[in-house]
Amino acid sequence: MAIDNIPNNISEEDYYLTIEKFCETSLKIKSSHFIGQCFPLLNKQEAENKLNEIRSKYFDATHHCLAYVVGKDNGIFRFSDDGEPSGTAGKQILQAINHFNFKDILVVVIRYFGGTKLGVGPLARAYYDSAFQTLSNAKPHKIFLTTKFEINCDYSSISLVKKLLSDYAVYFDVSYLNNVSFQADILNSQLKVFQKSLVEKSNGKIQSKILKEL
Repeated sequence: MAIDNIPNNISEEDYYLTIEKFCETSLKIKSSHFIGQCFPLLNKQEAENKLNEIRSKYFDATHHCLAYVVGKDNGIFRFSDDGEPSGTAGKQILQAINHFNFKDILVVVIRYFGGTKLGVGPLARAYYDSAFQTLSNAKPHKIFLTTKFEINCDYSSISLVKKLLSDYAVYFDVSYLNNVSFQADILNSQLKVFQKSLVEKSNGKIQSKILKEL
């Protein structure tokens, strides 16, 4: 049995934001067509793979401008003007991403030039507006900062463990065999409190171990 759970004591330090799924919008300015697209990411390689797919699909576009951010601390990021005047596209897209404070995300603005030059200022605004509009339409998704635990107990301790997990876990799964086994994602900010509470409330009888830190 799997249970998604949001503890009452959660704070902004316990998660970061990405987007739930792909989103696309379209913007026309002085006969140029701007197609904004955003994608949730798992890693840098996925971003590069998506870019190759986009360039192949929209091979006839004039520009494929982009920015992506990977990791909760902006550890990996990239932006590109793809032939547009320096600073008019990639940085504008990145600024739109930063406005929403999204991570693990790729935003591409595909431009079909319509024959009328926009000028540096209006061009930069067009790329920012296209990215901003796309991100405004995307549904935010929280990525919780957790550590995965395995907790084993006997049947008499089920209620105790479930109560603790409801306070400190964002997700847990339970299987019933000879004993009861829980796998739970515990908020990193609550690790020490959770471990201490588990030992104290069970008088040291309940076993737990860390499986994976996310």
